[in-house]
Amino acid sequence: MRGTGKTAEQLHYELASKPCTVCRKPGKIRIRTLAQLAEVIKQAPEIVAAAAAGCEGGMVPTIPTKYGPMVCLTEVWACERCQKDAEKASAKHPSWVIVEVNYGPGPDKLQIQVPR
Repeated sequence: MRGTGKTAEQLHYELASKPCTVCRKPGKIRIRTLAQLAEVIKQAPEIVAAAAAGCEGGMVPTIPTKYGPMVCLTEVWACERCQKDAEKASAKHPSWVIVEVNYGPGPDKLQIQVPR
């Protein structure tokens, strides 16, 4: 980035990333699992009940997307060493869960697996 002597990736890791969920080293990638609210209500109502109980007013927090309102089920950060294991684990979710893997700034870095 101009004036800092750092690349966009270096700034992303310093400013936007959190520690690795497993080993607490600086995180390199973020993996979020999302699901449509209607699908979560149908497939796993206990998740909806727990989310509503933990929020003021009993509302489930959602994220607006082009696929409709989504519930963020998990958010995990992985360092370079733990990245491969985190990606393998994220591939084992049910078909109704959307997995979003964010590798940082740059073209075509965000990868999303959309259920069929």
